[in-house]
Amino acid sequence: MFGKLTRLRCLDLDGCNIEKLPESCISGLCNLEIVDLGWECELPKEINNWPKMSSLSHNKGKDGMPRGIEKLTLLEVLKSYKVRKEEVSRINNFSGMEELAGLNSFQVLWIHNLENVRGGKEGAERAKLNDKQHLRELDLCWGYGDVKRTSNSDGMVLEGLQPHPNLKELEINEFKGLKFPRWLSDFLPNLVKLDLTNCKYSEKLPALGMLPSLRELNVVRMNAVKCLGNEFYHQVDVTDEDGEDSSSSVGSSRMMTLFPSLTELHLYCLENLEEWVSLPPPYISFPVLEYLKIECGKLISTPNSFPSLKELTLDGTTNRPVTHLYG
Repeated sequence: MFGKLTRLRCLDLDGCNIEKLPESCISGLCNLEIVDLGWECELPKEINNWPKMSSLSHNKGKDGMPRGIEKLTLLEVLKSYKVRKEEVSRINNFSGMEELAGLNSFQVLWIHNLENVRGGKEGAERAKLNDKQHLRELDLCWGYGDVKRTSNSDGMVLEGLQPHPNLKELEINEFKGLKFPRWLSDFLPNLVKLDLTNCKYSEKLPALGMLPSLRELNVVRMNAVKCLGNEFYHQVDVTDEDGEDSSSSVGSSRMMTLFPSLTELHLYCLENLEEWVSLPPPYISFPVLEYLKIECGKLISTPNSFPSLKELTLDGTTNRPVTHLYG
């Protein structure tokens, strides 16, 4: 029946129990522009007959990507692109990311199963995210659980996934690298929202204080982080003979505002976070922060200057952060 609806532009199966599209839908609905397959319906094996597609969403975790996706040049929303496992590819030196290279209309892109990327940084660069100037929302996710892979491989892949500077929202999930690439601190001037979730092996957060547009920061279950130190505020490149940190990005002779646009900061389930340092003058930090939520049971100290704070939520913490906040 669906296959006869040749003028159909939107097909939304979210919440339905349809597990597989009939062949008539795949071959006959050539005017489809928006498709949401929901949680139950599997992806078709090919989508060459959907050339007008602008939005494709699906939630079935184990499905591989259909053939022909690289031809959907009008595609603006893809939730999500799942990187194929190596044994699925029959192309020599195939990184799993080439299909995204020529799709430059993306506004929203979720890339999952990044543990399957081959070729490290060079393999990830084949997606050409840095060319996608219209991309505003990017979700990067590795496999859940203790997948057997090295932290170095995750680090190299993330290094190669540098997006265009126009990006506004970024989520990084299940990254097992030890440190974040420098592009996250230096090359995203328009970033408004950042979520770092389940990055359990990274001992330090990236230097985010110099991002001029960042308004919302959510840090969740980063269990290796024990201290939010100077490196959280700005790039720390050199340690002088007295042990004091200096930065190539920040001068010490003038007042410098860090996190100038941040209004919301959420720290969830950082199980080993004990200290959150504040920077003395000439630095001014968090001048417009309005909403602060902390759920960190071991946290002892925090900065004590949040001049614009309107709402403070402490969950599972001791009274020591409160003493610092209002001391």
